[in-house]
Amino acid sequence: MFLLFFHQIYVYNVGIIVATMKGRNNVRSLVVDLAYTYTDAEQISQITNAGVVKGKYTYTTNGFLKTVEANGKTLQYTHDGMGNILNT
Repeated sequence: MFLLFFHQIYVYNVGIIVATMKGRNNVRSLVVDLAYTYTDAEQISQITNAGVVKGKYTYTTNGFLKTVEANGKTLQYTHDGMGNILNT
């Protein structure tokens, strides 16, 4: 039986905004090296892992999720007036 112990280190910007997250396995090898970029409204705009962009996010002027770009694909979201997602 193989047990994977995972140690995570979070670095925060101002307040509760996570800037980076690093994860190490049971032999202390770095296996996750995430960095987060935010909009002025403190919404995630980009996530990288070891410097490679893994996801990009855009938002409407009302703050609703508009697009997600990941793995070479872009999803576009449509919302009703209350912000509920109608379709992608």
